[in-house]
Amino acid sequence: MTVALRCPVCEDCRARVVLERDRVPVFLNRVYPSPEQARLATAGRIELASCPSCGFTFNSAFNPGLTQYGPDYENDQSHSPLFAAYLQKMAARILERLGEAGGLVVEVGCGQGGFLKRLVGMGSTGRISGVGFDPSFRGNAGPAGADVICYANTFSRATLNLLPTEPDVLLARHVIEHVPDPVGFLRSCVDALPAGRSVSLFLETPSMEWILENIAFFDVFYEHCSYFSKSALIVAASMGGLCVRSVQRVFGGQYYFLEAASGHNELPLDPPNIMTEIERFAAAEMGARQYWRTRIAEANKRGAVAVWGAAAKGMTFINLLDPDCELVEGMIDVNPRKQGRFAPLTAHPIYSLDTALQRGVKTAFLMNPNYLNEVRDMVRHANGKMEVIPVQGWGCALHN
Repeated sequence: MTVALRCPVCEDCRARVVLERDRVPVFLNRVYPSPEQARLATAGRIELASCPSCGFTFNSAFNPGLTQYGPDYENDQSHSPLFAAYLQKMAARILERLGEAGGLVVEVGCGQGGFLKRLVGMGSTGRISGVGFDPSFRGNAGPAGADVICYANTFSRATLNLLPTEPDVLLARHVIEHVPDPVGFLRSCVDALPAGRSVSLFLETPSMEWILENIAFFDVFYEHCSYFSKSALIVAASMGGLCVRSVQRVFGGQYYFLEAASGHNELPLDPPNIMTEIERFAAAEMGARQYWRTRIAEANKRGAVAVWGAAAKGMTFINLLDPDCELVEGMIDVNPRKQGRFAPLTAHPIYSLDTALQRGVKTAFLMNPNYLNEVRDMVRHANGKMEVIPVQGWGCALHN
């Protein structure tokens, strides 16, 4: 018997579970100094439920007590030139909204402050300043009066006194998908802003439509307890006290970039129902997993195999396809903070391209096709004999 669930966004009580997974790693951007510690990583359960009313999808088995973010959380992607260029482009969009007057940018979930520093550095000297908040921030806050200051705190009314002046822009990149109550999260952000003052808000989050279009089973994982279709994102923002100005798909369609302001707007009268696509995705998942497991097994006949990308997509991929380290030699990542460490639960080693070539890796399965040209150039410059195969989900693979 299917149990109906309450949607955390629109509160419709017809949401239902469409996909289940046991013993998945809770953190995919936390890597470990030894195989023994990696195998003891915290595990959780996924019961992916979807709402037929607003199109919001969520993990109904999510336990927020398991996800305590701290300084050992490492998700910096800026070591990739392609992703760095993307960050530059998104920073320019925010600067355009600020205009010549400039102002204060507050980033919720700033990581180590890399994007905020990039954004402030692109502006005229003294015109723009930034304050970031993130429990995983590892550095010192910074000297008083600095252009960028970051705190190892969450952003709330209680931390508002840390701001040097009233904010002009509030930014949250890849935060809301980690929050089980997205409407409450947005309301708390809006409530922390000065009353009666219009503040622009920019929000970036993965696109559920991209996951469904590509049968990207490796993009469903524990850290992300909330998944947004376009309609669900608009409904959540509106109910969270925001007036939505625009929603666009960016980064090859993988992310949504929403611009809003404090205030309210009318909700979509008839949000598109994506339940059919979600059910198709759930039904196709096992076939997609078998397809890629077969591809890896075939590649193993030609030599050692690695997965390129020791982040959420790659960690999910190996946990589902190679939990016992039988097929994949290891993982390649350009982030030096991940190299020499081990993946959660499976304990696959993570290394650089040079180390992978030294270990005789002949095939690398690339977890994000956006990086294909960049990665092939890296292999060529290293004089490597390594085939790079993009993992694009089963739907795309069938047409290649």
